[in-house]
Amino acid sequence: MENYFAAETLIIERLKDQVTDLRVVQGAGSAEEVFKGSRAMPIVHVLHDGDEASEDGSHRAGEDQLVVQRWLIILSVQSHRESADGLAVRKEAGPLLMAITNALQGWKPTTGLTPLIKVSSPAARYQDNHGHFFLAFTTRITHRG
Repeated sequence: MENYFAAETLIIERLKDQVTDLRVVQGAGSAEEVFKGSRAMPIVHVLHDGDEASEDGSHRAGEDQLVVQRWLIILSVQSHRESADGLAVRKEAGPLLMAITNALQGWKPTTGLTPLIKVSSPAARYQDNHGHFFLAFTTRITHRG
């Protein structure tokens, strides 16, 4: 694999193709970037959320190493109905979150990456009549030594 972040573009393309109710699907440099400014909603941001590599010394210089990449999918929606408890934005987000999960869970982006696995993700954030919902997925990539 030549591009360490190849999964990002492939995830974006997959979501554009499979979840047609999204107005925008794009990458993001940080979660804070997602919460700034107004954008057309619903919108999804795809964010590399770090990775894990073996640190136990079991690999040596020149050997291949398995790296687990974590990708955060942030769905931002708004509701024009007032709801202090966030119920209105959750009603907007629920079907989209299910469609995103269905599109990504178990999907294999390309040769050199393993199928995506859904993992624990942060709790939702609410601002005014907006909600930001997080889904996290991992894939494995082999770093050639």
